Amino acid sequence: MIAGNTGGIPMKMPGNLSNYLVDSAEECAEKTVYLLENPVICKRLGQECKVIIRRNFLMPRLVIDELTLIRRLVRK
Repeated sequence: MIAGNTGGIPMKMPGNLSNYLVDSAEECAEKTVYLLENPVICKRLGQECKVIIRRNFLMPRLVIDELTLIRRLVRK
């Protein structure tokens, strides 16, 4: 849930998750303490993150994308 604000990571953390992109160890510590002190927010962000990962980055999603591409190419 907390990640470095670099490379392709920001693309993987849209919406509320982007509030947990950090640029320093100090920011990381602050965000970690905040989430530990706010378990309801932490749980909600965790659920949001799971949905994003399932939709965009797990193998079933990649297989569906590949099959969609193959179907489009075969139809041409």
